[in-house]
Amino acid sequence: MKKILKNWEQVLIAVCLGLMCIFVMANTVARTTGVFTEHLRWSDEASRMLMIWMGFLACGQACKDNSHYRMTAIVEKITGLPGRAVELLSEFISLLVMAALAYFGFMLAHRLQLSGQVSPVMHIPIWLAYLSIPASMTDMLIHSMIRISRTFRHSAEGGEVT
Repeated sequence: MKKILKNWEQVLIAVCLGLMCIFVMANTVARTTGVFTEHLRWSDEASRMLMIWMGFLACGQACKDNSHYRMTAIVEKITGLPGRAVELLSEFISLLVMAALAYFGFMLAHRLQLSGQVSPVMHIPIWLAYLSIPASMTDMLIHSMIRISRTFRHSAEGGEVT
């Protein structure tokens, strides 16, 4: 249970992928055979929403693993205190962008919630799909702050920075 809680993003991504595969497979079989095609109209929309959530959850997982692409050619050449300052500035700018995206994403989801807009087929609130943006940005913010804290704590202790 502790491992599942530690890797909750991976678990949710796997669940989204599994459900998406089941929905797409069922829809494909239904369209090919001509059976239940009217009853599976929702599967395309559900798969699309799952893919949106899966993609944004993967952003948080990539931030946790520190596997986002970065331009490090110049930064790696700067060593010592100036290098740490440049790294800190880079992380701070990233945090500001994530915070802005989280804030404006919440505002957008809230606006859509107030509008009452629903998805065309499943008639679920459309703001649930848009909530994936601020949720993932908040997740990335948390993982980034944890990584920054660990990096600079290890650096202050004279340890290897990872």
